[in-house]
Amino acid sequence: MVKDFEHFIDRNFLNIHPEANKYYGFFLVNIKGEHWRSIRNLLTPMFTSSKLKSIMPLLHTNADNLTKYLEEKVNSTDPDMDCKDTFQRLTIENLGNLGCGFQGNVLNGDEDNIFYKQAMILSGSAAPPVISVLKFVFSLIFPNAAYHMRVNPIDEGAFNFFVDIVRKSMAERKNNNFRRNDFIDLMLDSVKEQEAENNSSSQIYTDEDIEAFIVSNALMLFFVGNDTTSGALSLIMLNLALHPDVQTKLYNEIKVTYPDD
Repeated sequence: MVKDFEHFIDRNFLNIHPEANKYYGFFLVNIKGEHWRSIRNLLTPMFTSSKLKSIMPLLHTNADNLTKYLEEKVNSTDPDMDCKDTFQRLTIENLGNLGCGFQGNVLNGDEDNIFYKQAMILSGSAAPPVISVLKFVFSLIFPNAAYHMRVNPIDEGAFNFFVDIVRKSMAERKNNNFRRNDFIDLMLDSVKEQEAENNSSSQIYTDEDIEAFIVSNALMLFFVGNDTTSGALSLIMLNLALHPDVQTKLYNEIKVTYPDD
């Protein structure tokens, strides 16, 4: 599968008309043919070991916030914990930091946190408005009709909420010339590196193309990374709680490997 990765093209889950949602068509899982190859070539360099190391400070900060949250929970009058909710919050915090360039501050248990609520709706982890459900079902049953009718099956409120955050984050970097070493910066680096490799004196991609590429793939993280990661982490936490001997063994191995942490 790894060797033949370049042949995994022309997949399509929902065929949404560009006028209904211009960013959805730039999701890597939706792009076809040579366009898919060019976008994949922009994303692949982001996942080298050196570049992944550059994002670790952001993850470490969120891990520290999780530790504080767990300590407060243990010392509270209600020490019971919903593993799924806890790690969903951690995942949303990480995805917001890495993909949107935004600190959502959702690791405090606040159910009214707007970033948390919108992320849950966008990723399908919370019930969206009824009209969005109806549009989604209609698009699945009648894909051709939905396409020509410009039906947008993705909740527009949640989607546009994150589009605005990413666009504002990009504008702030451009105006103030600073980096966060998150996925937005890494995607911008990939564009510049590809233009340099082609020895082009002018831009290969327009500013509009770059914005669409970054916004769409930043948001794609919420679709592919939220429930999968939080589900796996919550199951690990549950099994460690049920098997304290394994928990102790894991703790000791971590202390041996990282004695200074």
